[in-house]
Amino acid sequence: MTEDAPAQRKSVGEEKPGPGLSVAQLQTGAVQRQPLGDAEGYSGASLERLTLADGSTWVLKHISPANDIMMRLTHDTGRAAELWIRGVLRRVPPIIDTTVVAVEPEGDGWVIVMRDVSPALLGSAPLLSRGESRRLLAAATALHGAFLGEQIPGLCTLTDRYSLCSPTTAAHEAPGPNQLFSLVARGWERFADVVPHDVGDAIFAVLSRPELLATQMHKYETSLIHGDLWVNNLGLRPDSVIMLDWGYATQAPLLTLLLTSLAISSILMRRLMRSWRIIFLLPARTTTKRLCVWR
Repeated sequence: MTEDAPAQRKSVGEEKPGPGLSVAQLQTGAVQRQPLGDAEGYSGASLERLTLADGSTWVLKHISPANDIMMRLTHDTGRAAELWIRGVLRRVPPIIDTTVVAVEPEGDGWVIVMRDVSPALLGSAPLLSRGESRRLLAAATALHGAFLGEQIPGLCTLTDRYSLCSPTTAAHEAPGPNQLFSLVARGWERFADVVPHDVGDAIFAVLSRPELLATQMHKYETSLIHGDLWVNNLGLRPDSVIMLDWGYATQAPLLTLLLTSLAISSILMRRLMRSWRIIFLLPARTTTKRLCVWR
């Protein structure tokens, strides 16, 4: 996939946060500022919740490839902000709420201004009902359908996405300060111990040259997928599905959406499989093991 030049660094907002304020004015005029940090402490992004005098709350996310290892590894110069600037996030199906209202350049990165939807986020919620999981998957499918066949500049490549937490990347990054890759490296060691050798060998072979799988996947019709549909990025309201954090947005075929959902939301795997069989009419014999080999 050929990626265009990054979007121009300018402030763009559908609506100014608060009473027509810039981000700097918003921060200065807030009656309360609450640092939220990074949800898992892994990426290097920082978040803060601002409370205005009128009681409204906003969340600011500060992103920069200089501080965010995930951005660096996926060649992300500000993908989430650029998707807003190019109008892509404003074209998602109405059922999806991205919560973004504005972005502004900040140094070598960006500030993303979002409505505070904390009460609706799934977070550490217990196992979702089958109906809730179907709502999430139906929204993800609608997103894929809305952009089917369209080539969107600046998206994460499949090669980068497959490489991100691969054994090779984990081994290279594990000595660094980010604890995630130490955990990933230990996870791959454990994986090799517990899975059947034929499955393990197939997975490691694919991950040793992820560009080969990416090339095969691009033979199928691709579209925009969110790329990081795990519970901390998802929420449910009566009339919408919340999808946060579009930094891993990827150009990919529908099967990748299914496999990514299974991999990230493994605690929901059984119900996800049932829901996907219904939505996509997958044969009942399609097992998780078979899907792992496909991936």
